[in-house]
Amino acid sequence: MLFAAACAADPGDSPKDDASAGASSDAGSGSASSGSSSGGLSSDATGALPPGDDATDATVPTPADDTSTPLVEASAPPPPPPSCTTCPLTVEYFSRAAPDHSSVAFDVAISNNGAMPQALSDLTLRYWFTADGITSFTAHMYYANLSTITTSTIAEGFTSLNASSTPPATAMADTYMEVSFTAGAGSIGAMSSTNDIQLEFNDSTYNGTQTASNDYSYTATDLMTNCDQNNVLTCQSMTITLYRDGILAWGNEPGGAQAPMADGGSEADADQ
Repeated sequence: MLFAAACAADPGDSPKDDASAGASSDAGSGSASSGSSSGGLSSDATGALPPGDDATDATVPTPADDTSTPLVEASAPPPPPPSCTTCPLTVEYFSRAAPDHSSVAFDVAISNNGAMPQALSDLTLRYWFTADGITSFTAHMYYANLSTITTSTIAEGFTSLNASSTPPATAMADTYMEVSFTAGAGSIGAMSSTNDIQLEFNDSTYNGTQTASNDYSYTATDLMTNCDQNNVLTCQSMTITLYRDGILAWGNEPGGAQAPMADGGSEADADQ
């Protein structure tokens, strides 16, 4: 009845005021949910917001414009430098006392005397020897000065020669051990060297006897005492041959084949 009295007391009130009064009355009558919502919005009967409360005026965070700061993808590592195809190469060597009667031990280095890097994966090296009746060999790489040369990036294999092979077998070479490298071994920098690589091979059964003195690639006078200066090898070997992409690039093969003069060949007497 109070509601009727209020309306009668002020007949000039607009419908808006009536609605507001009704809302207030409802709020006062104990409708908590209605009071909470109407009090927060202060809306009129039509649901319109008062001036200044338009929803379009509300501050809404604007997403960052991705086009203004383009993402930069992580760049791939630079490709390895091109490998030299004509750089002069040399092989350095010294013989090492074998650990037992069935083994041959020696150290080698490959030097690049050119102006560009030389990829090791392009190169193979051969140590020529007599098998002394042994039919199966095992090779080991015990140390390499160049950190990228590891047991995972170097490989060794053995090949037997005969009268019809190229080159043919000789009295001082009927077998060779070939050393090759994977791409992971890296490159030899310009005017640089691998420095010391320590190798050994032996009879796989450890029962045979290896005699290094009758091996083509063995040089008795090239020893650690006179050919090694803090892992830098100083004695060149013409009887350990080196190949680039399968072509003789350094040294003299048993039987007479020589590397071209510009790429490490020599008319000097080979160490035998």
